[in-house]
Amino acid sequence: MSGPEALERAGGRDGGRSHRLPTYVVVGPERHGVVQHALSMADALHGIGVDVPVVRLPDAAALTDWFAQGGDRGGPVHLDVTDALFGATASEAADVLTGSLPPRTTFTLHDVPQPAEGAGRFARRAVAYAALARFSSGTVVSSRHELALLDALEAGDGQEWPGVTAVIPLPVEARRGAASANSPGEPPRRPIEGLGEDVVLLGFLYPGKGHLEAVDALALLRRR
Repeated sequence: MSGPEALERAGGRDGGRSHRLPTYVVVGPERHGVVQHALSMADALHGIGVDVPVVRLPDAAALTDWFAQGGDRGGPVHLDVTDALFGATASEAADVLTGSLPPRTTFTLHDVPQPAEGAGRFARRAVAYAALARFSSGTVVSSRHELALLDALEAGDGQEWPGVTAVIPLPVEARRGAASANSPGEPPRRPIEGLGEDVVLLGFLYPGKGHLEAVDALALLRRR
């Protein structure tokens, strides 16, 4: 299932009786990678003729106000979520989202907790992400690796997660040629595609991210 198709089929706990398209609620500053991803997915949906409504909100406080004022009009909503966009802590982010959103909410979860973060941070974020996945009517992650991490969280949670989980790989913008001449600080706002056999490292750079493993793997492939 493609990314746009998976998002278009976002369901709910009412068994899918309503066929209203979800409102794509995008929260956070446009320079943030998760926000750019959400806007690109919304553009992709529009590009295949799925006129999903998009709402841009600056922060979590605006999100809470929007729902309190009935902005969702009783319909389903979809959000791209990383905990840092919605609270000072992962627990606060989970409380904000599960406390203010309607029951027919689906999430794309980014930065799924993993043990490599360190035991304390992992434990705190794991509880929060488990709460989000348990609340969600459907969950999207960006890789089979993140799906395995989420499966492990569910196994340790001890509660049933009702939503279906789908994997939609992160799109990577082709930066080759004159057609990709964005300025360095400008977020991409046109259709983006994968880069075939290229190896791409996404997100923040930090020790242990996997750069050395990627370089070693490329060197091994080159020797073959």
